Amino acid sequence: MITIDFANTYIPITMAEDYTAMTFNSPQVNGSHVRILVQLQLFPIPKLSNVYNLGFGPSDGKGSFLDNVTLQHLNVNMVFSCIMLLPLAFLKLNPDYIIGLDGSNDARARIYHMMFRSNITQLGAYLETIGLDYYVRQLRNGKLETDSSQEYVYTPIPEAFDYDRTSKNLYRYYMFYQK
Repeated sequence: MITIDFANTYIPITMAEDYTAMTFNSPQVNGSHVRILVQLQLFPIPKLSNVYNLGFGPSDGKGSFLDNVTLQHLNVNMVFSCIMLLPLAFLKLNPDYIIGLDGSNDARARIYHMMFRSNITQLGAYLETIGLDYYVRQLRNGKLETDSSQEYVYTPIPEAFDYDRTSKNLYRYYMFYQK
């Protein structure tokens, strides 16, 4: 279980003026430190035009991060508390936007799901949380809706986060916005 505590975070090393990026060092179990890059980038789906995606991981050295690296953080609570500082600052300046968080695999999505479930009070003081699933419409003829390239047309369906929903029934995307 991850516990968010905004009074107990790592000190950011860098912070973009528009609050779309920051870095901090995360001590590892083996005694080393890993520089973590946290970024907010516009989500590339037109149906979610006011959403910024929250991504983080060790720097790739080219201005982005690696989200497929397994790390052994000394204090996971401090890592996630620090990561969540960036979207809070961004939303304070940009209250009309929504932040989205997507796990690169089911294990990471499960961590995010449990983070929101176990921090209702901490995060709920600042944020409203949304779960998002996608659906493909079934047409009257029984076929699934496709576009001109015969690709399925996925429509996002946001809903208030169901805190009773178990991690066996993950959302496709986790979103939150400022209260």
